[in-house]
Amino acid sequence: MSPPFIMSLSVASNGSVAVGTADGQLWLGCGGEKASPGSKGRKKTKWGGLDLTQACMVSVAEAPIVAV
Repeated sequence: MSPPFIMSLSVASNGSVAVGTADGQLWLGCGGEKASPGSKGRKKTKWGGLDLTQACMVSVAEAPIVAV
């Protein structure tokens, strides 16, 4: 069995992320919030990273996933 190294990655324009790993896992998740382009006067905050509560990991193969 291979370690769960990332072999493929896809990011959609709506913020959805799909990751295929070397051990046959498919990780699906969403990123943080996108700031509106007209928010010049707002205070900027640091992005907290991927939201793990909105993620899902599924075993879909017994070999590396090389494309998503």
